Amino acid sequence: MCNYEKRIVLYLDLLGFKNKVDKSIENVDIRKKIFNILTKLYKDKEENYSGTLNGSMMGDHVSVFSDNIVYSVLLNSEDGFFKFSNVCYYLILECIYQGFIARGAIYIGDLFHNEKIVFGPALNEAYSLESTNSIYPRIIMKRDQFNDALESMDYVDRNYIKMFDEDDDGFMFLNYIKDFHELEKENYQYFISKLREIIISGLNTKDDKIKQKYEWLKTKFNKYNTYLNI
Repeated sequence: MCNYEKRIVLYLDLLGFKNKVDKSIENVDIRKKIFNILTKLYKDKEENYSGTLNGSMMGDHVSVFSDNIVYSVLLNSEDGFFKFSNVCYYLILECIYQGFIARGAIYIGDLFHNEKIVFGPALNEAYSLESTNSIYPRIIMKRDQFNDALESMDYVDRNYIKMFDEDDDGFMFLNYIKDFHELEKENYQYFISKLREIIISGLNTKDDKIKQKYEWLKTKFNKYNTYLNI
């Protein structure tokens, strides 16, 4: 059967991937970073279907193709949006640990998703949001859909959704910069130092369009982190 289900879906794209692939021809270090992040993403996918914590048994599904990731959960599943948000957060952290920034969008709607296939209106909408509205290295969600996601949660879990903030353009975004006690202090400081290195390197670009993305990230970095400034 291929019935649609009401799911929360993330479409995530690694920014600057093509440029890094081009540079990897002459740069072994970049080649290793590409290999490491793709290996990690595919490993995460495999563990979702065969690991100790088999997420697929609870309706979680992951698809990885090149530098794109699609992750979805059933809207009304146990710990649905809470678990979904944490997975999105740790995906972003993993990208940054490997020297990549990412951009994505979250959408709630009809989707068919299993180990091999993913399609549906919700994925189309998430892709459209990512490609036209995300712009910066952020994962965005429409405010009304964010409210719907909160309504799908029980009261206790709702109080733990502290990683989303409203951006200047009205979109909710996953604020992976601020310290909301998901990481131990030492791990948070390490993450922030890695992100700072990426931002400083990105600000040196001569491409104004790319630099705009890092300027946004610098502004959020200086506003929200509790450890370092740029």
